[in-house]
Amino acid sequence: MHDPSVSKFHALIIRSENGTSIVDLGSENGMYINAEFTVDTQLRHLDVISVGSYRIKFSAQSDRNFDDTIALESVDEFRRALSSEPCIPA
Repeated sequence: MHDPSVSKFHALIIRSENGTSIVDLGSENGMYINAEFTVDTQLRHLDVISVGSYRIKFSAQSDRNFDDTIALESVDEFRRALSSEPCIPA
């Protein structure tokens, strides 16, 4: 995202068996869900995530296969993953 009001690591979207949530990672300008300021919330189908000048509509329905993604259990685990050396497949 090319917007000076969006942090490099602005927010984290977490999928779990309980649904999908979004957590602000301590960004300077924050985020809004459906025009309400929040630091973390459970996302619902068609919620609008506002980050800087960007508007992103969340869809809880997807036909994409996410089996090849990395599942992180917490924001702390995400921060540790960011600070570690990149993993290069053998």
